[in-house]
Amino acid sequence: MADYDRPHVNIERLLTPHSYTAHKPSGGRTNARNRAQHGTRLSDGLVASFNAAEERRPSAEEHPPGIEPSEGTFVTIELSPSARELDIEKPDRGIRQSAAGEDQNRRTMVLHLEDQSARDYLVERVDRYRSAPLTVAGKPPLASEMEPIEDFLPTQLLDVWREDPAALPQEGSAQVWWGLWCWEDFTDEVTDVAVALGMQVAPQDRWSTFPDIRIVPVYATRTQVQAMLDIGRPGLAEIGFATDDPAILVNLSGEEQDGLVDDLADRIQWPGADVPAVCLLDTGVNRGHPLIEPSLP
Repeated sequence: MADYDRPHVNIERLLTPHSYTAHKPSGGRTNARNRAQHGTRLSDGLVASFNAAEERRPSAEEHPPGIEPSEGTFVTIELSPSARELDIEKPDRGIRQSAAGEDQNRRTMVLHLEDQSARDYLVERVDRYRSAPLTVAGKPPLASEMEPIEDFLPTQLLDVWREDPAALPQEGSAQVWWGLWCWEDFTDEVTDVAVALGMQVAPQDRWSTFPDIRIVPVYATRTQVQAMLDIGRPGLAEIGFATDDPAILVNLSGEEQDGLVDDLADRIQWPGADVPAVCLLDTGVNRGHPLIEPSLP
């Protein structure tokens, strides 16, 4: 064990005592709704979302060849900012959650409804909340599911975009590498649509795999990606920029990795002796690493 010749850092004079307060998770109870007004708003929003999806769906002449027409529809849920987390996904009914987003003023989640049966199921639940008899407890049926919802809205590309909103490529922009976040069991279906729309799909060794999700890089325009959303087939969960899979580096031999490290170290402009310093409290660091040693006394 190393010999220590410095005293411990004493922070007692900096302490301020506080009574313990239990952590409260974000979200909470939603104020009681006027269910007639709220239910009507949800019903109208759902119908408007379905109509907008049908208007954007390509006609038979515009539909990409080799792809079966779809009854699938994306719908965006706008949630009350104070609402608890909402579990409305029903995979056995063809309703699956795609993206979820939150900023200072708005919380959203996107649902994919696989077919007309899934649409009818969601419509029936909204109607039951709006007009069915109250429960024994005096509450509307399905209140815990419907009251957190502010509205149903037509899904926009930004609703499934997982990056900085300002970074979303604009209409008419050139091709870029997108990352399509796909449900694992629908990856082939998503890539089939991508190919039919003229996108360049990266080889499988460039895909990233996570539990239940595969990220497929495609080289495409915003118009092509929007067309995939408009077709409405299942499988697309989120969209972002494509990133390199770190397995490309991890799977290299030690000698190959060392060569890349040395090459990078030769190109780094290391800090001098007169720059600001940072004190890092840690359990240990490999100071001898070529990418650490020049900047760690």
